[in-house]
Amino acid sequence: MVNKHEEDIFVESNSSSMLRRVCQICDALVQPGNGDFAYAPYYHFCYECTNKYPPALRKALIDSFFYAACIQGLGIVEFETVHINGDWITFIPHNREMGFENLPYPFPRSLDVPLANILWIADAPNGS
Repeated sequence: MVNKHEEDIFVESNSSSMLRRVCQICDALVQPGNGDFAYAPYYHFCYECTNKYPPALRKALIDSFFYAACIQGLGIVEFETVHINGDWITFIPHNREMGFENLPYPFPRSLDVPLANILWIADAPNGS
C-alpha cells in the first residue's frame, strides 16, 4: 500500500479538536464532507483531486492490486500501482523484472503518461 502520510492530523479549533486527513495527491487538508471522506478507501483525497482523478486511479495510488488502463496511442497497460504528479501518472508494473507486456518496450521500472492520454482505467478488470 502506497501511503504518503502515515498518521492522521488533528487540528485544534476554538470549539473542538477535529480529525482531518491530508490529501494523498496534493497534501491539502481533507475536510469532513469534502470528496469521499466518509467512504474508505477514497477518503484520502480532497474535493479537487476527487473531481480531477477517476476513482480507480485514486484507489491505485493507495491500494496495490491489479488494474488496467487504456492509454491513447499505446494500448492497454496492466499495472499494480501508480504515482501521481499533477497531470502526469506513473504506472508501476506488477513484475518489475519483466515490465509491461504487449507494449513496444517493457518499461520494467515504470511508465509516465499524461493524465489526458488515459482513455479509461479499471480496478480488477478480470474480477477480484
